[in-house]
Amino acid sequence: MFSSKNIQMNERKNRSKVTRYAIKKLSMGTASVAVALGFMFVQGQTIVHADTVEATSAETTAKPAEEKKDTVEDDKAVYEVAVEKPEATTAAEGVTPAEKTEETTAAAEKKEETTAATEKAEETTAAPEKKEETTVAEENKPRTRSRRAVAEGEATPASDDTVGEDVVDATSTPKVEKPGFTPKILAEQLLKQVSWLDFGDKANWTGAETTADGKLALQVGATYTKEVMPGYVVKIKVKSLKPFQATEIYKKRLEERGATDEEKATYDPNAKNGYINSIGDATTRKAFNNKEEARVIADPQNRWTEIRSEGIDTGTKSTTISSEFNGGNIGVQFDISATYKGKAVKPAIVMADGESANPGELVLFTTNGSGWQHVGEWLKNNNKNTKNYVPQDTADLFDPSKNYGSVNVDGANISALNLNLLRRATAVGEEGKTVAWKYYGSADLKTGGLGTGVFGPNVSASRIAVPIVMTRGASEVGLYIASSGKQSAMLGFLPLDEGDAPDSYGIATHAMNQVNGVTGAAVNQPYFGDTRPDMDENLERTDWKGDDKDGTGDEGIDQILPTDLKGNTNGMIALARTRPGNYTLTVQANTGGAPEAYVYGWVDFNQNGKFDENERSEKATITKDGNVTLEFNNGPILNDLQLDKLGVRVRTSTYAPDIESPTGMSMSGEVEDFETQVIFPPKGSKKETTNLQGVKQTATVEFTAQGKQRYSRTEDAVIDETVAPFIVDEQGNKVDLDAEGFYVVPGEGKYRVTGAGKDVQVEFIPENGFVGTAAGITIRRLDNNAVDTGWNTKDNSQPVISDQTNTMDGRYIPTVTPLSEEVTTEDLQGLEHDKKLTFTNGSGEVKPSATTPMVIVNPETGVLIGNEAPAMKDGKVVGLYEIDPINGTVKFTPNKDFIGTPDPILIQVVDEASGRSLAGIKYTPTVNPVTPVGENKETTGKQGQPQSDTVTFKQQSGAEEKIPMVVNAENPAKFIDPATGEPTDATELPAMKDGKQVGTYTIDPATGKVTFIPNKDFVGTPDAITVQAKDANGTPATATYTPTVTPVTPTGEDKTTTGKQGQVQKETVKFTEGDSEVPMKIDADQPAKFIDPATGEPTDATELPAMKDGKQVGTYKLDPLTGEVTFTPNKDFVGTPDGITVQAKDANGTPATAKYTPTVTAVTPTGEDKTTTGKQGQTQKETPKFTEGDSDVPMKIDAEQPAKFIDPATG
Repeated sequence: MFSSKNIQMNERKNRSKVTRYAIKKLSMGTASVAVALGFMFVQGQTIVHADTVEATSAETTAKPAEEKKDTVEDDKAVYEVAVEKPEATTAAEGVTPAEKTEETTAAAEKKEETTAATEKAEETTAAPEKKEETTVAEENKPRTRSRRAVAEGEATPASDDTVGEDVVDATSTPKVEKPGFTPKILAEQLLKQVSWLDFGDKANWTGAETTADGKLALQVGATYTKEVMPGYVVKIKVKSLKPFQATEIYKKRLEERGATDEEKATYDPNAKNGYINSIGDATTRKAFNNKEEARVIADPQNRWTEIRSEGIDTGTKSTTISSEFNGGNIGVQFDISATYKGKAVKPAIVMADGESANPGELVLFTTNGSGWQHVGEWLKNNNKNTKNYVPQDTADLFDPSKNYGSVNVDGANISALNLNLLRRATAVGEEGKTVAWKYYGSADLKTGGLGTGVFGPNVSASRIAVPIVMTRGASEVGLYIASSGKQSAMLGFLPLDEGDAPDSYGIATHAMNQVNGVTGAAVNQPYFGDTRPDMDENLERTDWKGDDKDGTGDEGIDQILPTDLKGNTNGMIALARTRPGNYTLTVQANTGGAPEAYVYGWVDFNQNGKFDENERSEKATITKDGNVTLEFNNGPILNDLQLDKLGVRVRTSTYAPDIESPTGMSMSGEVEDFETQVIFPPKGSKKETTNLQGVKQTATVEFTAQGKQRYSRTEDAVIDETVAPFIVDEQGNKVDLDAEGFYVVPGEGKYRVTGAGKDVQVEFIPENGFVGTAAGITIRRLDNNAVDTGWNTKDNSQPVISDQTNTMDGRYIPTVTPLSEEVTTEDLQGLEHDKKLTFTNGSGEVKPSATTPMVIVNPETGVLIGNEAPAMKDGKVVGLYEIDPINGTVKFTPNKDFIGTPDPILIQVVDEASGRSLAGIKYTPTVNPVTPVGENKETTGKQGQPQSDTVTFKQQSGAEEKIPMVVNAENPAKFIDPATGEPTDATELPAMKDGKQVGTYTIDPATGKVTFIPNKDFVGTPDAITVQAKDANGTPATATYTPTVTPVTPTGEDKTTTGKQGQVQKETVKFTEGDSEVPMKIDADQPAKFIDPATGEPTDATELPAMKDGKQVGTYKLDPLTGEVTFTPNKDFVGTPDGITVQAKDANGTPATAKYTPTVTAVTPTGEDKTTTGKQGQTQKETPKFTEGDSDVPMKIDAEQPAKFIDPATG
C-alpha cells in the first residue's frame, strides 16, 4: 500500500490542517528519494501540495485520449509523492547481492559471481530540486528475469498447463449468506492456531532464489516443507507463477460476462507476472521497461497491514506475500499437500489480505478444494464503527464512463488514487499487453465468492474490516494481486478437528494446533478422552464414525469413556436418565494444560436431524483431567421404545462463547460426534385381587424391561433376575421383613414377594378376621442395566403405576371377602358328584346370576380360576371341578383311577361390574374305592400241541351295575409284560422256562382268551403269563394262565441182513411214532440221518465207512428220505462188520434210533492142476482151469485183473 495510506495517515494526524509539509524518504526498489509533500482530503477529493503544484480530483481522473500522456505524468508525480515505507532502506554501494540459493535447471550448478555496480538513479518529478544517486545491485540491472528457472539462453516455453481449470467460480447468486463479525472467535486464539507461510523461514525452503537485499523469492518448483506441529508436516510447492489473466477463470469470465473481442484478446495462458506501466518510481519503471518478470517475495507485516489491527499480528515473520516492487500484477499457484503421522491429508488453508486494500487494489484467492469459508473478521482496534468487508464492484470501478476522486464504500470515502493508477495502465508486463481489470472482480457482490473456489477482491482499507477465509481438501490454491502499490496477501495452515455427524447436523470445527504459529510456544488446549485429537480433513459424514476412521487420535467411543468403562462397552456410550426425567452423559475430558476449559453437549432428542437450542446441556467447567458429566435438563422425555440411539455432539474449548452453538468454528479444543445409546428404565404393573376370608391371595405383578441392554446394539434389556425384587415404603425406602421373608402390616396381613422370572409373585395372607381392601404394597425391580422402576416423568407424559410412591414401581392391592358354610359330597370311584350350592353373607342369601356369577377359586393360592378347574391331590390332577356360574351347581368328575379326597376348592359369587367377591363356599368331595378281581387258569396238553383258556374277571360286589367289568374291544385284556411288569399292547409274548423261550403266548384282547403254543421239543410247565383287564373306571385286575406239556416219544426197530461175499446188502430201519397225533416225519425237511460212530452225533453225511476191527471193510449208504441203508462190502471181506445207527424224528422233532447190522458169507473159487508132455526143445502149452465158488461171483480174468505167476522164490 502506498500513497492513499499516507493521505489517510496524514488526515488522521491532523484533521484541522489542510496543508502539511513533510520530508519523506521513500524506498523505490533500491533507490531512495527524499521529497516534501502535503496532503489534504476535502469531501472525498484529494488536494496535493508540492511546493506550488496542485493536483485536484479532476487531475486524477482519466483525460481524453489526446491528453493521456500528460495525465500519466501527473499521476506519476502524485504517485511518487505519496509512496512511503515505514522502514526505508537502500542498498549500500559496493554490496554484493546474495547469490541464488538454488537453481532448477541443468545449468544451475554453475554459480556466478556478481559485483556491485553503480547506477545513477532516476530523478523524480515530485522533488526536482533534490536528486540522489543510488547504487543498484547487479541483479537489479535491466534484464529479463524468469521465475521458472529457464536455462540461460533458452526461450521461455509456452505453458500447456491450464491454471484454475478445476476451480468453481462465483455467480451473482451468493452460495452462502454474508457473515458478520465473529466476536465468539478470538483473534488471539486463531493467531496461535495458524501456521503462517513464512518466507523468512529459509531453512524449510528449497528451490527458491534470493533477491539482492537477501529476500527469498519464489520460482517454479520452490518448496516449503515444515512440521508445523508434532506429526503434522505440510508441503507447499510453487506449481506456476502466472497472473490472473492467464487463468481459465479469467477466460471463462470473459466468455460468460459478454466481453468484447478486444477484452477477450487480453486472455494469455502464457502471461508472466509483471508490472504496470503507470507507476512512476524508477525501480518499477526499470523492471517494466526491461520486461522483467515480477518476483514474488514476502515481508513482515507493517503499519499498513490492516488485519494486524484486528489482532492478527505475525511479528517479524515474512508473512505478507507481494510483488518485489510496486505496481505488480502477479499470481502464484501452489500445490498443497501434507501428512499427519505419515498419512497423507489435505490440509486446511487460510488466507487473508496482508495489507490495506483500497478500491482498485485487487487481491483474489482460488482453491480447487471446498469453497472459501469465512473464518474470522473483527473490529479494527475494537472500533465499533468498523464495517464488514465489502466486495469490489470492478465492473463499476473500471467503467470508463465514470471518474472517481474517491469511492464511497459503505459510507467510507476512500481515495481513488490506486484505482486510477490501475485504470491508467496502458500496458501490463510489457508494452502491447493489456488486462481487462473489471474481470478480476467477483460476480458475487454480496459475499465476494464465499462458498465457491474464488474469493475477492474486497476493500479492506479505512474502517472496512479484513476477513480471514479458509478452504479444505484443496490440492491447489492460488493468490492473485493487481495493484499500483505493494498489495500483499497472507497464507497459513490451520490444523482442524471436525465433527463427523451427518451433514444435516451442521459442521463443528476446532483448531487443534499444538504449537503457536507465531511464537513456536506450546498451545495448551482441552480435548476429550485420553488422546489428543488427530487431523480431520474432509471426513465422510455418513455414519458418525468418519473421525474415528481418520488418523490415530480419535479411537472411537472407547477413548472418551470414563476410565472404568474403557474396553467394556462394546464401543458404545449410554445416555443415563435421572429420576425426575432429565438425562446425563459422562465423558472423559482433559484440560490439555489449560487452566480452565468448558464443555457443552447436544443430544438430538427429537430426531429431526439437527441439534436444537433446547437440546443443549448445561455448561460444564473443567479445571482438571477426568470425567465430566453433562446435564441435559431441557430435553423432552423419551417414550418411544424403538428409539435405541440418538445423535450426540460434545464440544470443548478454552473460550465458552465459541462453543455455545452446535456448529461453527472454535479456535481451541475438540469436537466429538457419536451416537449415544438411550437407556429406558423398566416398568412395573398394577394388580388387584379379591378372595375369601382367611384364604391366601396371590398375584403375578408383571415387570417389563424397556429398550436395549446397555452397550448392546442387538440385545433387548431384560429384568435382572439375579437381583431379588423388594418392597418399598411410601418414601421409596426398602422395608424390613420377618424371618420368613414376609412384610407384616398389622391389622391387615402379611406380604411376601418372590421373583418369578422377570415378574414378581406376590403372596398375601390376611389376618384372621380381616375383610375388606388392604392398603397393598409397592414392589421395585431392577433391569440388567442396573436401572430400577422407581422413576417418573417430569412432564407426566406417562401415568405413574404406584400411587403410593408416585413411581413406575409395581403395585399390588388385595381385597378379602367373608366365607359361607362348607359343602361336602361322597360317592364311588369313577362316579360324578353333583351339588346345588347355597351362598350366604352378612346380608342373607346370595343367589348366583348373570351379573353375579359363581367363580372357582384355588383355596391355596386364592387365584380366580373360572368355571372349571382341575381337582388336585399331592400336586397331581385327579379330576375336574365344574360349575354352572348362574344356576349355582357344582360338579366333580374324578379321574377313573382316583380314590380319596382331592384338595378342596373355593367357589365365590362375584359382582362382575366391580370384581368384588360377595360370598364364598368351600367344597370338598370324597371318592370311595371300587376293586375288580381276576380268576387264574391252568391247562394240560401233549407235546407240540397248542393249549388255550379264557381268563375271567368280575367286579367288586355292590358295584357291578354302576361300574361294570367287561372285556371287549374298547376295554381289552392285556398281557403284563414279564420284562417290565407293566401292561403291554403286544398280543404275543414268549413263553419262558429257566430263562429260555419254550413257546409263545397269544391273547385275544376282546375276550381274554390266551393260547399257548409250545416249542416242539418242550415238555413241562413254562412260566405262567399274567393278564390284566380294567373296569369302567380303569381300575385293573389280573389273573394268571399256566399250561403244562406232557411228552410224546417215538421208537426205532433194529435190522440185520446176510449176503454173499462181495454182494451188496440193503435194509430199511423201522420207526414208530409215540402218538398218532405226532407221526414220524422223514422227508426232505426232516431227513433220516446216520449217527456218526466217531462222534456219536447225527451227521448229514449219507455215506460212512463200514468198519471191522478198526479197518474199513465196506461202506454204508443211507437214503435220507426213506431210511433205507445199503451195505457194500469189500470184495475180500467175509464176516459181520460193526453195525450202523440211523436216527429219525417225529413231527415234534423228537428223535428215535435203530441199528442195522449186515453179515457177509464167504465165496471160494477152485483151480484144476494141468500137466503136459512134449519133445525136447519143443514149446508146450496148457490153460489151467479155474471154477467160481458161486454163480453170482464169476471168475474174472482180463486186462484189469490178469492171471499171475506165483514166484517160487517168494511164494
